[in-house]
Amino acid sequence: MDMFLTSRRGAALAALAFVAACAPTTPPPAPLPPPSPGLERITGQPAAAATTMLGAPTLDRSEPPGRMLQFARTQCVLDVYYYPPTPGAVPVARYAEARKPDGKPTDAGACAQAIAVVAPPAPVAPAPAVTPKAKPRS
Repeated sequence: MDMFLTSRRGAALAALAFVAACAPTTPPPAPLPPPSPGLERITGQPAAAATTMLGAPTLDRSEPPGRMLQFARTQCVLDVYYYPPTPGAVPVARYAEARKPDGKPTDAGACAQAIAVVAPPAPVAPAPAVTPKAKPRS
């Protein structure tokens, strides 16, 4: 009887190992390509970077695990696609595409630069006045 149990355990372990080896694995994400000019502050960053640079999106579509933010402006429409670099991680911008209002494709980096929210420069505090020191009398 012991031999029967041992052989059944061995067969069960072998079957389990076979099934585990056949289980699909998630391949690691492809490395991000270098960002296009104009997209340096967005590519590889979470959505907050795009909303800081471009303002509020006109469309925020979630299709887990991905997300798409659309920034439709008079100059162009920019779609930024977000995916987590690893399962469960915060999604980052992996890809962007743009089109003119008439639907013709345009450069995504140029579109991002054209629609970037221009923040006024931070006020610069005036430098403290420096009074020359009097020379000691001898």
